[in-house]
Amino acid sequence: MKTKLILAIIATCILSSCTKEYNCVCSNPGGVFETHVITGTQMEAQQQCNKISQQYASVPMSETYCELK
Repeated sequence: MKTKLILAIIATCILSSCTKEYNCVCSNPGGVFETHVITGTQMEAQQQCNKISQQYASVPMSETYCELK
């Protein structure tokens, strides 16, 4: 029983810290205009994509948004 718990903890750690490539796709009503490739964990990639999206939030009446894919 202890072994299963330890294996479950190790598997969770490995899966949660998995680094891979994510795409941060920025779009507006005209379509996709910018794509960023971000390498890291999903949480890190989401944070970077949010930072990229905030650059466009300062433009008044902006319909631009970025999402992680």
